Amino acid sequence: MMSDNKVVNLALVASGDPSEVAKAVGELRTRLPGMIEYQRIMARLQREAYLAYLAEGFTPKQALDLAKEVRP
Repeated sequence: MMSDNKVVNLALVASGDPSEVAKAVGELRTRLPGMIEYQRIMARLQREAYLAYLAEGFTPKQALDLAKEVRP
């Protein structure tokens, strides 16, 4: 059974009751706009980190490697 405060993993639900799958899909549709906005913010944060590393004199490869580590 799904909990209201947990993100649903469709892979775990898919083998179960079809109504649970439908609920999971509905939950994902509800959360999708927020998830997309989060990814946009994270992309911008990583880009800004990359540019900051370049501005500090790191090579493009070093800056890219360091920016990959940027996580909230």
